[in-house]
Amino acid sequence: MPGSESLSLVAGPLIAFSVLGGLALILRWAFRAEARTAAEDVDWIAWDDAPWPPGTRDYGLLRDVAIVDGPAAADTVRDALALVNIRTTVVIESDGRVRVLVFNDELDQARRVLG
Repeated sequence: MPGSESLSLVAGPLIAFSVLGGLALILRWAFRAEARTAAEDVDWIAWDDAPWPPGTRDYGLLRDVAIVDGPAAADTVRDALALVNIRTTVVIESDGRVRVLVFNDELDQARRVLG
């Protein structure tokens, strides 16, 4: 058909731009800049109305080595532990306190370093 070539010349780019526009909208929605609440700050309620996680939170292989009043104090603790090659991570609680966590096998050494 004589008109089908001109139709495919228009339809191909139109479909491609529509797909790219749809992807752009999905990515914009997925990576929106609005503030999100961390899952640990949400009061989870189980089916039996019991709060989850319980009062003592479970961090898997990680254990508390220190609970300090803010990020600056946590950085000081982390720096001291980094000097002896102890890996750390932090959890910021809803009240602003910061938990410094280490792996269970490094817990005793971390406590000795911190005194």
